Amino acid sequence: AKLQPYMNAKSNWADAVAAAYGAGVNLSSQGYFGGCQGVNPMYDYFVYAACCSEVELDVLTGEIQVVRSDIVYDCGKSLNQAVDVGQVEGAFIQSLGFYFTEAVVHSEDTGKVMTAGTWDYRPPTAMDIPQEFNVTFIKTENPAKINTLGSKAVGEPPYQLGASAFFAAKQAVYAARADAGLSGYVHLNTPATPVDLQQACGVSPEQLTLSG
Repeated sequence: AKLQPYMNAKSNWADAVAAAYGAGVNLSSQGYFGGCQGVNPMYDYFVYAACCSEVELDVLTGEIQVVRSDIVYDCGKSLNQAVDVGQVEGAFIQSLGFYFTEAVVHSEDTGKVMTAGTWDYRPPTAMDIPQEFNVTFIKTENPAKINTLGSKAVGEPPYQLGASAFFAAKQAVYAARADAGLSGYVHLNTPATPVDLQQACGVSPEQLTLSG
């Protein structure tokens, strides 16, 4: 709604945003969440987890392979370990899509989403599953007054753990840049697509030589 008057007056998205910015219009929205405790008794607990990932990066193509991921997860008293492990694994793979492949591209003229199908918008596939994938549950109690037989949520919290693979890939980028004689901070957005990773490695044509 804040941008609509400028969209009507301008021919493209970039000009509308620039005009609104020049007019001092705040194009952001703010909110505040005071935390779980005391807000709702159904959410009066925290879920704890940790993950370590190892990745391999092809510096010429930017493609990565997650070699291994080890997840330690606090799900309280697991009601069905087969289901809970599947939930943790599924959320992690979905997270890999967020961090590496699912790029959302907008039209500069209209703001319309240009990656509306799987031809351009690429969710993870079976080939993106870590070659070695381990999930371990911690035996804990759920202290919340209202819970389901002592269990904790397993559907969404593991989504955060894909960050381990992202930062492993970023460390691989730093290693590639060191081999190329480059140093310094590298800004890498998410999703870090193969193009982004390849460009970040700083490989130059002079390095592309054959040795017998």
